[in-house]
Amino acid sequence: SELIDRAVAAQNEGDYSTAHYMATLARALEPENDEAARLAAESLSRLQEIRSTGEQDEDAVLFARKQSAKAALTRLDYVTAYYEFAAIVEDHPFDVDAQRYLVTAQESVASQTVFYDEVSSAMTLPGSSDLAFVNRSSAEEIELISIGKIVRTPDGIYVEDVEVIEITPEGRVRAHLVAEYGQLLDGRLILNVISRGASRNDRRPLYIAGQADAITEGIIPVTPDANELFLIASVSQDPASASTTALSRTVTTLDRFGLLSEPVELEFLQRVATPFMFVVFSLFALGFTWRYRSRYLSLPPVPTLIVVPLAPLIIAPAYLGFVHGHRLLLASLLLPLGFATTLAILVVVQALLLLLTLTYVALGSSD
Repeated sequence: SELIDRAVAAQNEGDYSTAHYMATLARALEPENDEAARLAAESLSRLQEIRSTGEQDEDAVLFARKQSAKAALTRLDYVTAYYEFAAIVEDHPFDVDAQRYLVTAQESVASQTVFYDEVSSAMTLPGSSDLAFVNRSSAEEIELISIGKIVRTPDGIYVEDVEVIEITPEGRVRAHLVAEYGQLLDGRLILNVISRGASRNDRRPLYIAGQADAITEGIIPVTPDANELFLIASVSQDPASASTTALSRTVTTLDRFGLLSEPVELEFLQRVATPFMFVVFSLFALGFTWRYRSRYLSLPPVPTLIVVPLAPLIIAPAYLGFVHGHRLLLASLLLPLGFATTLAILVVVQALLLLLTLTYVALGSSD
């Protein structure tokens, strides 16, 4: 097998530590493998022979440390393996074997934890804040997640001040945890934070209620993907500052995550209506001014002389009142009728207003 081949190669190179580890791992996978047993015993025997000098004693201690770290890798305790190999590399910087396993441990630990220096650095950047949503909902339980701050960087999406609560439909709390930092990675919210290097300093989630297995070891599957989560965080916080594209993408998804969609729907409807309102108001102003235009060489009508100086003071408030009236109409229809019906009514109303203003302009031009 590949493990046996690697054990033989390591033994030929005099790397009895790696040879013993590979042979032991092969024997664990295949207990009846006599070749693996022979290689493990032979490698261990060679390592035990080096006891006569201080340097050899140091080699024995190093071997024991490597075996402990490799055992942690074997039982999938990647965090312990990372710290132990990091400590070995710090003490023996030219040990190629330890460096190789440190890289392996670091790659493995990245799927379960986030490094403190990465997330703390990301939190200095601007982002969205105060996001809460329903992550899961079923007949047995409802899971709520609250995030104090969420930041997107080239390295990923990081979060701060996370709180997770699982409740039953009757309102009984099944699990409740809080975490200082975390990272959204591959559809999972990773809340286990570790320090980089040999000095171990874990920041695990604090379980206020429930057990660690109720919410799996600080790694929580998240229903919205990374783009959805960051999008709903930015849009739900301030719909008025969001782009029309972002509004259109979230207007039908907020309900799925237990968020109020009406503010976003109202803002989107207002954006749709704005070009039509501008055209309607402009045509009405055109028809109005056409009626009070100057006719050839005669003086303009008296109302024109009064209105023209006041036009800047009248037009802006009038247009703003027109826009606000539309917003009140849309808001009054949105809650009882829903988004689709309100959008249909908006189209009909704008078409009717456009027809009336065109008629008003046409009648004025015939004077």
